[in-house]
Amino acid sequence: MHLRQSLWGSRAPETSCSLQVQMEVMMGRPGSVPKVPVVDDEARAVALRLMKEPGASVSQSLALCGSALARGWPEDAVFQLLSAIQARPQFPDLGPADVSEVLRFKLNLAATSARTHHEAPPPGAAPEDFKLGEEAPLERLERCAAELVAMVGARPLPGLTDAAGRILWSFGCAMRAVNWELAVAWLRRAASLLVVAPIDAANCLCAAGVCFHREGRSGDALDCANKALRLKADHLESLLLLVVSSAAQCKLSGPHAAFKIPAQACLESLRQHPGLRLAHAASVAKELLETSDEDLMFGALELFASCAAKASPEAGEDLDLSRLAAVRDLVERAMEKQRPDADLLRYLEIAAELVMASRFKLLEEPLGGGVEEVWRLLQAAWAKGQRLGRQGRWPSCAEVFEAAHKLLEPLKGTSELATAPTLSEMLLARVWCLVLAASARVQQAKELPGKPQERSVFFQRALGCLDQAHRICRQLGSDDAGHDEQGCQRRKDFSRVFTVLVLLEFEVRCFSGNSEQQLREFVDEASSQEVVGIVSLLAMSKIAGAASYRRLAIHCLQRYLLTFVGARGVMDHKQIAAAYREILALHASRNESFAIFEGILHLLSGAGGCQPAEDSSLGGTYPKDEIAWLVATAWNHEANFYRLQQYRWGERWMAKSLALAKFCPGTFSDELMTKGYTAVPQALRAVMAWLLPSSERSSNICRPVSLVVRPVL
Repeated sequence: MHLRQSLWGSRAPETSCSLQVQMEVMMGRPGSVPKVPVVDDEARAVALRLMKEPGASVSQSLALCGSALARGWPEDAVFQLLSAIQARPQFPDLGPADVSEVLRFKLNLAATSARTHHEAPPPGAAPEDFKLGEEAPLERLERCAAELVAMVGARPLPGLTDAAGRILWSFGCAMRAVNWELAVAWLRRAASLLVVAPIDAANCLCAAGVCFHREGRSGDALDCANKALRLKADHLESLLLLVVSSAAQCKLSGPHAAFKIPAQACLESLRQHPGLRLAHAASVAKELLETSDEDLMFGALELFASCAAKASPEAGEDLDLSRLAAVRDLVERAMEKQRPDADLLRYLEIAAELVMASRFKLLEEPLGGGVEEVWRLLQAAWAKGQRLGRQGRWPSCAEVFEAAHKLLEPLKGTSELATAPTLSEMLLARVWCLVLAASARVQQAKELPGKPQERSVFFQRALGCLDQAHRICRQLGSDDAGHDEQGCQRRKDFSRVFTVLVLLEFEVRCFSGNSEQQLREFVDEASSQEVVGIVSLLAMSKIAGAASYRRLAIHCLQRYLLTFVGARGVMDHKQIAAAYREILALHASRNESFAIFEGILHLLSGAGGCQPAEDSSLGGTYPKDEIAWLVATAWNHEANFYRLQQYRWGERWMAKSLALAKFCPGTFSDELMTKGYTAVPQALRAVMAWLLPSSERSSNICRPVSLVVRPVL
């Protein structure tokens, strides 16, 4: 009241200072709460005169506009005030900061007004129909944006386009839930203004692309993603959008290189992206789970699996053991779809990483559900490895079994589930995986004849697997298996795997160039262990013979015979006949094997407490077909020496043949033997007459001929 009286009584013209004082009196100082809310014609008139006053500062004028808005002034009244500021004669010549501040304030107010009236229109009115004064909020925003662009084109206003772009970006994001077409239009306009901030422009384009994708317009979404990636090549959200949009395009138009190849490149970039989180990978996997392109689907699942394996609790990504089920599903899908071996190996590596990362939580899970998933993963890998082995694909076979071993390596305990593996079962499974991996490496080496360096590499890798297996076997063997049925089965399983382990190690050492003395020591030490059966010595002889260790093979067979006789006393000749035949085949010369024939004849005669061949009371007779083969072999040796005129050796072999023939009566023709005797030269007769006892000198001595006998082993 006093201010009005003083102004009415004064004849001095109004100044910016006096107008400012009036507004402060009527509205309170900026930031204060007015005692009396003033929204009347007088206050508007005073404010309008202040906005037009050339001496009023832009910052004070904008502060007044802000106070008016805070005190409930209509938006059209505030826009009139802003227009009055721009109508000042000196406005175009003001500093860039002042002009930018006015335009930014005006655009922000228009965007806020349009957003408010689109998100919550007045009752009974649609957002596009509602008008504030003479102009709709959206139309006003359009005019303000065009005005800002025109002003920027007329004079340099640093930072204004960037600020305007952020305002429109915020408005476009807000409109996504109301009108996606409107949101896309303003997001694109915002991106065109954010020329100095490529990452913000990429965010705008990506947000527009997400709107297109949600509305099923995958082509437009793909275009937005590509434009965003041209602005920033490693923009995470745009990479994700490009992948899902490409998959949608493949689903609509069929797999095409134009969509598939960029999407695969993006998946590879996402795997290496430091900002990728499990939620991102899960959303991509969910989007691509039903895509028509198998490669993209498995790529997305692999992305999720690898991200799950590297989940960081520090980033709020707690290890959820249900992810093991997802990785297991990935492996099983890969086997079902017959994915390339390299893909399956990557999936198994990821599974091993996840098991390692969650090893402390696996056994804490109620009822050991995590261990069950690991065991199912192992079974899938085992089946794949066996299939690769049957197909002779040794490199992939070895890698699959090595990956299967890595799955179990972190597990040290047991679970509460009755179907879950015990500690000994897991250890046994690890040993088998290592043994089969080593066996595949040996097969790889055998396929490289004449390449000693490459073969040596594979043999060393096989020995590395076997060393690990031996360490696990020592742990497994030290565990007391008990005397119940389950304990007996565990001992039997351990004996079986240990025998295979010993045989495989012997084979590796034979082919990797160990000396014969070292190999003999290995055979003696291995055969002295209780868990290694004597039948393993027969297998060792085969391995040594294949590796050209003839004497070592004979040593294995001789040790087998020695162990067999010592273990049984009364021997079953059927068990040793094959061993004797192998020994005879391994000797380098006929005369070198003469002692073996003598030994067999000694056994057949019942010497040393062994059951005679002709006594079948114990069912342990030497097979007659084997005796017939020995008779024929000795006779053929005699024939060979007769042709060479070495009559002494010929007579010795003939004597052995005749002595052995007594143990298979009726097998050879007496007439034939008599006929052969009549053809013997006088020189051999004289030698034989001198050597044979007097009772046998008149008997017929058969002429050495080749007898064809085909014994059955």
